[in-house]
Amino acid sequence: MGSLNTDIEKYIQKNFINVPLTHPTYIANRNLYRALKEIAPKYAKGKLIDLGCGVKPYEKLFRPHIDEYFGVDLEATASSSYADLTRADLFTDICDTNLKDEAFDTLLSTQVLEHIYDTKKYLSECYRLLTMGGGAIFTVPQTYECHAKPYDYYRFTEFSLRKLFEEKGFEIIELFPLEGAYATVQQLKIVSVILGRYKNKHEKMTFLEKVAYKVYTYSLIPIINLRAVFFDKSTDNVDLCLNYMLVARK
Repeated sequence: MGSLNTDIEKYIQKNFINVPLTHPTYIANRNLYRALKEIAPKYAKGKLIDLGCGVKPYEKLFRPHIDEYFGVDLEATASSSYADLTRADLFTDICDTNLKDEAFDTLLSTQVLEHIYDTKKYLSECYRLLTMGGGAIFTVPQTYECHAKPYDYYRFTEFSLRKLFEEKGFEIIELFPLEGAYATVQQLKIVSVILGRYKNKHEKMTFLEKVAYKVYTYSLIPIINLRAVFFDKSTDNVDLCLNYMLVARK
């Protein structure tokens, strides 16, 4: 168990918290972490439920502000994404958890909504689980390549999110993009063009070709990541983003 916990911590640090510049999703993960770090002390309280929790990558951000952290995930999707590293306290359908009404003061759902086929059913369940006045914290993608196949169904705009949440009775407190057009395009360039080319050709490549390609990509990726961080600050176009942060109240 100790070894497994160490493996989980290393995975979280590398992929969510201290993401290295060489990481292919440095841009998206950096912005998600920074946004959640800012949001946690403002809205997290009491008993928190993390729906679609995976490895609970942001638990340490929320722990100082809450009394209890409870993670739920669907075993099939969690296993396909994280295998033995999944840290759910309960494996069940997150659209129908069978947990008590109004059992939680805070609800966290990061990068989950696109993987739920019945969006409205999921939001109804989120609303049911929250206490009156409780806060829901969501991060939701607007733009990204298909991932976690075959459990990837939707992308969302600011306007679809407003409509979906307000129709379910939520009051939206904050809703904003986590990056602009420049960073979004650079992130897609890395995962969909540079690495996408490798994914499509690697089986036919020789060993030396694979080594040369990896040296090339992992020397180029940090440069792209740094440019994205620097130049995205100066862009005025936030109509294209990778992800939205949404905070709502019941």
